[in-house]
Amino acid sequence: MSIEAFAKELIRASWEGCDGGDIIQEMAEKHGLIKSVPFDPAKHTDDTGYSGIGDPWFVFAGPLAGEGA
Repeated sequence: MSIEAFAKELIRASWEGCDGGDIIQEMAEKHGLIKSVPFDPAKHTDDTGYSGIGDPWFVFAGPLAGEGA
């Protein structure tokens, strides 16, 4: 788990023309910066309204999981 490794991979990907949010999300999960949890409307706010109870929902993890994350 390393923010530095994530940043380097992200920058390399941008140099190769990548700009997809899905790829950024995959990289962040790979580096332990986000994790998937079941969606719970009591804990999570889905501004799009597409998530149902128990659907995968990403939250900050590791060094990003601090207060206010």
